[in-house]
Amino acid sequence: MIMSTLLARGFVVLVCGYALYRSGRMAFADTAAACISCAMQLEPTSELYVARNAIVRDQAGDMSDEVDAELHRALAMNPRDSRVLRSLGMRAEGRGDRTRAESYLLQAATVDHTFQPQWALANFYSRTGQPDRLWPAVHKCLEIIEPRGPDRRRIDPEPVYELCWQTTSDARQILAQVPVRRDMLLPYLQYLVRTGRLDATAEALPTALALPSIESDTPIYLDICDSLLRGNRTAPAVLVWNHLVAVGGIRSTSLEPERGHLLANANFAFPPLGRAFDWQILHDDKIFVHAGEHFVDLEMARSEKEHFELLSKVMPVVGGRGYRLTWRVDASGLDFKSREDPGLALHLFGTTGELAPGCPPFLAASKTCLFTAPADASQLRLVLRYDRPLGGIRLEGTVRLMDFALELQR
Repeated sequence: MIMSTLLARGFVVLVCGYALYRSGRMAFADTAAACISCAMQLEPTSELYVARNAIVRDQAGDMSDEVDAELHRALAMNPRDSRVLRSLGMRAEGRGDRTRAESYLLQAATVDHTFQPQWALANFYSRTGQPDRLWPAVHKCLEIIEPRGPDRRRIDPEPVYELCWQTTSDARQILAQVPVRRDMLLPYLQYLVRTGRLDATAEALPTALALPSIESDTPIYLDICDSLLRGNRTAPAVLVWNHLVAVGGIRSTSLEPERGHLLANANFAFPPLGRAFDWQILHDDKIFVHAGEHFVDLEMARSEKEHFELLSKVMPVVGGRGYRLTWRVDASGLDFKSREDPGLALHLFGTTGELAPGCPPFLAASKTCLFTAPADASQLRLVLRYDRPLGGIRLEGTVRLMDFALELQR
C-alpha cells in the first residue's frame, strides 16, 4: 500500500514537473515574441526586428499569410538575409512548391557562404530525392563547415555523414565527398567506427593516414585499431598500428604477418601499452606489475581468485600456416614446490574458440608451442592464464617474463 502511494506521488510529481517545463518554454517564447513586438513598435523600420518576429512565428508553425508578408517585408529591407530566405524556402516546400523552395534556398546559399544555408539546401535535395544535386551540396557543406558556431560551440560534421549514409551505402561515393583534411577525415573515421561500418573504415584509412600526423591523432587511431581488431578486421588494424609506430605515435615494433613479424614488442623493450597489438596485463589489487628494460615482473600476493588471465596479446597470422611460439621466463621468485604444477599455461584462441592441442605448461622444460592457424584466421589471441591446480596452493611470488618469439614454420 505504501509503495503504491509513493509511486502515485512520484507520477504526480513527474506530470507536474513536465507541465511546469512546458509552461516555462511557452512563457519564454511568449516573452521573446512580446519583446520583439515592443522593439518593432519602437523601430518599425528595423529589418532586424521585422525578420526576427517573422522567423519566430514561422518556427512556431504559424503558416498564415501575415507571416508570409512579414518575411517578404524583411527580405525587401535586406535581400541578403539568408535566415529569411531559408524560412521562405521551407514554407514553400511545406506548401508543395518545390521549384520556389529551391529558388529561395539557392539564393540563401548564394548570399551567405557559411554552413547553415548550404546544409539547408542539402537536406532539401535529400528530402526531395535529388541525389545528383545532393552530392555537390554535401561536399560544399563539408568544405565550408565552420569549426565553431555563433555560440562558440563546435559544429559537428556527423549529421552530414549520417545524411550521406541515409542516401547510399556506397562507401567510395561518400568518401569522395569528404575533404582531405584532418578535421573532416578523423571525425568521419570515428563516426564509421561508432556506427559499426568497419569495412568503410578500412576504405577511408589510407586517405586519412596519408595526412601529416600530430600527437593528438594517436588516441583516436588507437581506438580505431582496437575497434577493427574486435571486428576481426586485422589487415586495416595492422595498417593503423604500423602507421603509429612509423610516425612515433607509439613506442613499439611494426608488424608484417606475411614475412613473419607477428609479435609487437615481443621482448618488452617498451612499456606495454595495454592496447591493440601490444601486451595487455591484468591489473588487480593482488597483482603488481613492474616493467623494466626487456622484462616485465608480475608479482602475485596469493590472490583469492582461482582462475584469471595475467597477460594477453592479439597476434596477426596467416590462415592455414604453421607457427612456432617460444618464450623465456624466470620463475625463481615464485613460491611453489619444485615438482608442483603452479597452474600457469599459455592458451591460443581463434574466433571459434581455443586451438587444440594446447601449449605445454608455461614453466615446462621445453618452452615451445607448435600450432597451425585455422584456415580462416587472420588473428589469434595469446593468453597467459592461471588455473589453480586441484589441491594446490594459491599462486604467490614473482614471475619474470623476458622474451617471446613467434616464427613461421618452414
